[in-house]
Amino acid sequence: MTLYKRYFTDSLLPNDPDEAKRIKRTADWYTIVDGRLYYRGYSIPYKRCLTLKEVDYALVRTQHQYGNVLAMTYDSARARRLQP
Repeated sequence: MTLYKRYFTDSLLPNDPDEAKRIKRTADWYTIVDGRLYYRGYSIPYKRCLTLKEVDYALVRTQHQYGNVLAMTYDSARARRLQP
């Protein structure tokens, strides 16, 4: 996502011509609001693009919050498959 942010703020493109072409072609799908990169959908509001650090945090937090529920669901489904 930093490629898009650099393209919007500094008009810098990668040296690879195929990658630069792809960035130019898909740049209309994104916008910057208050310094943050957002993805524009057709019928939904902007979705904020996360950095890798934010993605890791979100996954860990979701796993801690819902991990036991998912594990119980998996165990019960597995137990049903093992029953004759």
